[in-house]
Amino acid sequence: MTPFAEYLDVFHPRGDTRRITAVLKAYFDESGTDGAQSPVVVVAGFVATGDAWIAADERWRAALLEFGLDHYHAKDCEYGSGPFWKWAGAPEMRRAATLALTEIIRDTGLYGFWAAIPRDDWEAEADSALLARYPEPYFLCFERCLQEVSAWSAQFQQGAPVAIVMSEQNEYEELASRIYRDYIAAKRPLALRSLTFTDMLSCTPCQAADLLAYAANKQFDADVNSAEKRHQIYQVFWDRIGEGQIPVCGAHIGKFALMEIKERLKRGES
Repeated sequence: MTPFAEYLDVFHPRGDTRRITAVLKAYFDESGTDGAQSPVVVVAGFVATGDAWIAADERWRAALLEFGLDHYHAKDCEYGSGPFWKWAGAPEMRRAATLALTEIIRDTGLYGFWAAIPRDDWEAEADSALLARYPEPYFLCFERCLQEVSAWSAQFQQGAPVAIVMSEQNEYEELASRIYRDYIAAKRPLALRSLTFTDMLSCTPCQAADLLAYAANKQFDADVNSAEKRHQIYQVFWDRIGEGQIPVCGAHIGKFALMEIKERLKRGES
């Protein structure tokens, strides 16, 4: 697994002392094990300075080694599959691994953000104007996350440039790059430096983003009742957010928000 410090040297030019980087993951393909589409589309991630990412990366890799894992994937952890198959019948071990990684996110000062769109609301409101700009709800979530990252930099880092890193999802990379370029062109000046795609299995910050994206997806899945949620592995992570131990800013883009976006598009506003 490549140390994240080596990624930072690629993302940022020499002399950039802060090396602020935001790492995103989308979760929208499957919910559970039946292969059905998830009822909620989520893009989520964390942003932090280079020093914070290096500290988180070093501790994350050490924790994986301690638990005998080569990577962390939230869905596999939830269902005892992939690298967690050895604990398929031991949810307490899967919960312990998730808690250990949650504490790393909390202790190293990563700042979380997410955007979520219920599929039912999207399908009810998606007209030609909306679809021309955002072919899938994923792209609107992605753009909203760009806005959150830029706002965070302006508020907490004097507008320092932020490198955007996304977990590889090949079918969406070209359009995500287009959304990024269009957003940059329309909103300058912005605190965004670059957009890069990388492999989640070799990048621990992508694994942290995966945990937030998966947890947010499940949390806002109306088909999962409260009693079920309390017993799910990811809940040990989401509880820390609810307790304010992990700062997270989120945008739930429902029916009325989509209606407002459509009106702006009709007026020619970006």
